[in-house]
Order: sequence, then C-alpha cells, then structure tokens
Amino acid sequence: MAMALVALAALLPWPGLAAQPVEQMVSRWRKAPQHVPSTHVPDGPLLGNGQMGITVGFSEWDVLDAKVAFHVGHNAFFAAPTGNWKISSCGYTDLTRAGRKALGGTAVGGLSVSFPASASTKPAGSAELFPANGSFVWSKGGAGIHAWVHAAEDVLILNLTSSVPGRAKLVLWTYNGCSGPPNPTAARNTTDALPTQAQQIGSTLHVARANGWEYQLQAYEVQWFHLLTAGEAGARLVNFSFTSQCGAVEGPCMTAEVEVSPHATMLTLELQKSSWKKPMPEPRALSDLSELERSHVQIWRHFWAKSFINLPDSQITTFYWHMSQYLLRISSTGYASPGLFGPFVNDDQVGWMGDLTLNYNAEASYYGAASSNHLELFEPYLQTILDYLPSARLMADSQYPGSACAGALYFAGHILPFGVTSSSNGDMGQKQMGLFASVPFILYWRYTRDPNFAQRAFPFFEGLARFWECVLVEEQDGLLHDAQDCAEELCSPDGVNQKDPTVVLSMLPAFFRTAGELAALLGHPESQRRWAAHARRIAAYPTARWRGKDVLRNSAGQGEESGPTGGQFASFPLGTVSLSSSATSLEVVRQSLEHFFDIWPGGKQGNSFCSIFAAANRVAWRPAHLFQLWESYLKNQSDPDCIMYPNGMVLGCGGTGLENVGATAYVNELLLQSHEGFLRIFPGWNSTGSFHLRAEGGFEVMAERDAAEVTSLSIHTLQRCSSSCRLRSPWKVSHVRVNGHMWPVTDGELEFPVAPRTSYELQPDRRFWV
Repeated sequence: MAMALVALAALLPWPGLAAQPVEQMVSRWRKAPQHVPSTHVPDGPLLGNGQMGITVGFSEWDVLDAKVAFHVGHNAFFAAPTGNWKISSCGYTDLTRAGRKALGGTAVGGLSVSFPASASTKPAGSAELFPANGSFVWSKGGAGIHAWVHAAEDVLILNLTSSVPGRAKLVLWTYNGCSGPPNPTAARNTTDALPTQAQQIGSTLHVARANGWEYQLQAYEVQWFHLLTAGEAGARLVNFSFTSQCGAVEGPCMTAEVEVSPHATMLTLELQKSSWKKPMPEPRALSDLSELERSHVQIWRHFWAKSFINLPDSQITTFYWHMSQYLLRISSTGYASPGLFGPFVNDDQVGWMGDLTLNYNAEASYYGAASSNHLELFEPYLQTILDYLPSARLMADSQYPGSACAGALYFAGHILPFGVTSSSNGDMGQKQMGLFASVPFILYWRYTRDPNFAQRAFPFFEGLARFWECVLVEEQDGLLHDAQDCAEELCSPDGVNQKDPTVVLSMLPAFFRTAGELAALLGHPESQRRWAAHARRIAAYPTARWRGKDVLRNSAGQGEESGPTGGQFASFPLGTVSLSSSATSLEVVRQSLEHFFDIWPGGKQGNSFCSIFAAANRVAWRPAHLFQLWESYLKNQSDPDCIMYPNGMVLGCGGTGLENVGATAYVNELLLQSHEGFLRIFPGWNSTGSFHLRAEGGFEVMAERDAAEVTSLSIHTLQRCSSSCRLRSPWKVSHVRVNGHMWPVTDGELEFPVAPRTSYELQPDRRFWV
C-alpha cells in the first residue's frame, strides 16, 4: 500500500491521460502557509472529496520540531437552526452569530502530527500538492508524510516515515466555542460551547462535536460529527491521554503516540456522523486499503478525462484552470452545497458565516462548471436551493402577503443547506437573491436539456416567476420595471431606492425564457406563453454619459452609488448583449467596461474577478489588453489582498475565494463559445493551444491549433443534442468536410445535421480558400 501511494505521488502515467497537462502539475510551498488556520481564504494545501475538506498547515522549515496539521471541515457542519424560521443560531439572541463552524484539525482543531526532533533537524523541506490524484507530500529532513482524502469516502489516509526511528505525537481535537454571546435560556447552557466529547475507544482516538443541542431537535436533526484516528496495517497507537482544554479556542483533545521508522506507518482519520441520541461512533477497520486506493484513482481518472485545456504560452492560465477544476471537485459533490470557503472552514468565526451568499458568491463557483463538462458538480447547489423552497415561500408570505403574490418564492441573502437560513437580516434590501440563485439552474438546463431536471426544477422557476410577476410594474413605456430595489449591495446602508438595477434587468429575460421552456416541455402552455412574453418586455438598461459617450449605470436610482459601472452584467453571466448584438449595444457595453477598468485598475474590484473578464471577453473588449490584465492578476505578488495562492485559490480583493473558480468561464470562452446559439472555435485565442470542453446544445468539442490556424476539430454529440450543429467556421474556406462529406460555408457559418452519440471530424477543404 505504501509503495503504491508513493507511485501515486510520483504521478506515473495513467492510460488515456498522456496528453493531460494536469498529470505533470504540482503545487509547491516554499514556506509555511501564513493563513492556516484562517477566518477567510486559507493558503495551505487543500484536500477533500466534495463534502469533507482538509486544510493543511505546517511549521516553518527552520523550526526544529516538525509539525503538520490537518484541519477538518465539512459542508454539512454548521450551527443548527432554532424556531419556525430555521435560522442558524447556536441558541443565541444575536442570530447573526451562526453559520458554518470548524470541526477540528491541528493547531485549531483536527489532527496534528509532530515528529521526533532528531528526524527533522535540517532547516529545509518540501510540501507538494498533486491535483491529478488529490494527494499531498511533505518532507523535512528525514521526516515525511504522504496524505490523501478518498475521492468518495470521508477518510484521510496518512503514511508517515522517519529516517530516525522513534515516536510521533498525535493530537486529535475539536473547537471550544461557537462565537457570540450565549443565550442560556434558549440553550439551557451557561457557555457558548457546542457540545463536544473526547475519549479513547479501544486503540482509536476519538473527538466529536455536535451541531446543536437537544432542544433544537424540534426544528432540525441535530447530529454528532465524529473524528476518529487509528493505526492501520499493523500500526498501533500508544500512551493515550485526555486534555479538557487544549488552547484558547481549542476544546477537548486526545493525544497518543505512534512508532515511526523508514518503513511507512499508516494512519487514518475518519469522519462519521450520528444522531443526537446516538452520541458514540462505530469504529471500523478499513480492511481493504488497496481497494480504497484503486477506487480513489479511478474516480480522479474519470474526472480529469472529461475536459482539459492546454495553453503553452500561458502556463499560469493552464495552472489556474486545472486547479480551479480540482478545487470545485473537492468542494462540491454529495448533498450539501459549499459556502464562501468550501469545506475548508478552520475557525469558528469564519467570515460572513461561511455560508451561501446568494447575491453572486454561491452561484459564481459554477459559472464555468458546465462548459468545463463537470455538470455533476452542480448537484449539491441544486439540492440546497430546492431544499430552501419552503423557507422561501414562508418569507414571501411574510413580506408579500395577499392573494396577488400567492405561491411566490422570496429568498434570503444568506442561507445554508437543508433549508436553513444563516442570518436574520433577510433579503438585505435586494430582490435579486432568487434570480442569482437561478443562474446555475439556467446553465445546467442550457447544457443538458434534461427533462428529469426540468421536472425537478419547475417548482423553483414557477414560484420565482410568480414573485417577479407580483413585484414588476408596467409603466407608460409598456415595459416591465423593477420599481423598488437595490443594486446589489450598493444601497446599503443608506437605504436609497435604486430603481431598475442593471443586474436584475440583465437576468430577468433569460430567467423568464428558461421558465417558459420548462413550462412548454412539461405541458403548461399558458405559463409558457405568459413567461415568454415577459422575457420580451423587460425594461431597458439605465444609461448615463461618461466622457461624452453612453454607458450603463448600476441602476436608474438617484445618488452616487447609481453611477455608470454596471456594464459587466449586461453580457455575463446571463446578460443580453453579445457579439451578435447591434453595434450600438456593443459600443455601450464596451464603453461601460472601459469605465469599470478606469475606476478599478487591473480589474481589482472586490467581487469582480469571477465575472469581469468573462463579461469583457463576450463583447471583445480590448482582447489583448484584457488577457494581459488577467495574467497580471494571477501572477501578482505585490498585493496581498488580490493574489492567487499556491493551492489555486484566488483571494479576491473583497476577501472571498471559492467563487473565483468561476473565472474558468473566461478561459473556456477564449477557446469555445456557444451562448449565442452557435459555436465559435478559438474566438479569443490565436496562439498554440488545445482543449476538450462542452458546448450548449449537447456537444463536446475537442480542438487544437498552432500559431497559424486550427489544425484539428472534433465534435461529439451527447444523448440529448440539437438536431443540427451550427458554427462559425474556424477556417477561411467556402467548404468544410464533415466526416468526409462536403458542407458549404455561408457568410462565415456552416450548419450540418447530427445524430445523438456520434462523433464528427471537421476539416477545411483547402481547394476552396476565400
């Protein structure tokens, strides 16, 4: 087992993946992480399986004692809700002090491993993360660790080695508090500590933390989250001890020792869940570790086979893209959606409660997931939103009572999985929460046209459409206006009304069109006609003058915050303006983007990284300059607030991180665009490159080019695909051969019929250059 894992870390070639850039990709840390633990974006190595997340911290190389810490988080672990509104609270009067919490780890909760000083005396070491198989290798002197989280099971497997035989110290612990003033009356408790326990179970270390108290069972299924550490393959833990308080914020912990030597010592850290009434876990021997390894490698091989990009002239972009795929894979599978920092929560006072913030953050993580051909990663988000529908209906009934709004859905700004609200501040004055929540649903539908998904998602679209039918106002121009709203967060805290926010107007047409498509498929013709009509009658974007030209405003409201910086939403993620739009519309959006970058040099506005580059690319705003800004952002080493860490996380200037994997949409659309109803191949990339991506309409596209032209193009249809494939010809020819058959190119476009599950090879007929 140990030898096989070393082979994994060495990234021996996998059949069928020889051309994959990720196979040779390694993230290296030249110094210890500075933000582990962290209340915001961690900069250490990250491991996980989509629900359980591990953040790795380790001591500086010049520290004599070598210590490596594995902080454990989980998407389903957060403070349980209280009351009919299901607001996460930890029993506090101040309901805003809740949200996601840390489980445990090292130094601040989880598992830490300390090697004998004699094995780690050299003031140098290495730490490397291999995204191809989700493994981490650390070494210092003669001490070493190889670690990986199984791609589907909640277990961390560690192999410890030491050139000097001795004993390594293990500390397994959990957190102490829940942050915020306690409410003894509600919690029946005199502290703010969530229930914890720590003990030895046979030869296993055990700590646990509950996500609430017994009284909360009336509103929520309170659970225990257990961490268990055991020796495997003959390794035995010895010298167990218990400490009730391991530090200022750490709660109870268990310690033990294990023999280490040049031969690998194997440990496992397993996460289990149990009901409140069953507080003890069931330790189990992981008997077939070789099978665990085999299935782990197979899952990662299957994942990376779905897509790739390779841009030899921009290694930083190739690295960012693959690390973003890796980060979303280890953050978003299973049943509970990740929040602002994914499952990598390693502090009890995590920023913005670590929740799903619906006014762009939660959705942005998925902006590039469909075009990257990873639709399976949408599932936790989709289910989390659907689970919230009863709470959204309750909120609509409360704020919009009466028969006129019956059946409407209205979303809070901060939510958690399983229908829980994470804050008591409601919609934050912004009606757009549900619209933003619909963006991943719309993307999923566009890329799949799955009738089962349509059936599942229709209640969400129907209730949200009912809400907007209730609040939109038809004015004298015959168009539908959002008369009372807030442009994102720009009205806070002054409360000035900002009519017709551009962000809302940009999403409403796509939302109503999609709702109509679902209604048509499911046999609701009246709803289909009504919603399709709404999509055509949404008010025009508000404009202003800047440097003598028209630009888009954030809203039509009054005040400085309604200034002309709203251009990005007009083209992305659901905007109405593209390269197919009129010259006038394109010029307004391009000029608006010019103004944005004038205000925010380098695009370094707190929330914009995940969208501004994709938005500018869709309207071909200064393409070469835009890409230069992009690379400068990723390569930046001078601005600690806007930087890409070695783990691939981009710390956005606003302090959040996971949503920035969504900027893969920009990279994908440099290579392949399909949002206009036809394909563009390499629309924004003129150098050597290759890709395997997904397009709307049920197509997978594989293409390659050199510095002169596209040299290879294959299109594979999926089970549900359009009846024909339409694309802009990537060659300046009058005819293209499709599987050997000649097809004419008219006005730069060609269209040919397709059948499901069929591959098509396209080649220019060089006899007909134009």
